Amino acid sequence: MSRETFLLIFREHTKTPVPAHWSMFIPSSPTDSSSPTNSTSSTSSLGDLFQALGTPLTGYTVEHKTFYNPSSEPKPPLKISLGSIDEKWLSQLDAKAKEVKAPGGENCQDWLREWVDALIQDGILGEEAREVLGGAPRV
Repeated sequence: MSRETFLLIFREHTKTPVPAHWSMFIPSSPTDSSSPTNSTSSTSSLGDLFQALGTPLTGYTVEHKTFYNPSSEPKPPLKISLGSIDEKWLSQLDAKAKEVKAPGGENCQDWLREWVDALIQDGILGEEAREVLGGAPRV
């Protein structure tokens, strides 16, 4: 069985453009992928969130949140499918995320791109994920 995997994009609307925050979300069950981002809080919209948090000035740390609900955010993120991951890999994703060094002078988008490349190289995620990231909003 596989789980649809999503790119979550959090955009800041400021006078000066700032890079959007990118993270990866994997719903807790296969049926979760159909729940809209603006749905009410429920178990069906929970899942795992993987992201690099910080700033280029202070540095970043890789974070894995469990039981995360995207619809609990004040501004729901944009949700774009990256493809599917076989459930056999789910227990290894935290370790694989931490294998990719948190960005130094780069940002969360660079870290996510590197992690997705590693997942593709390991045969965990399909090539289409790279194309999705290439066309995703950066600001």
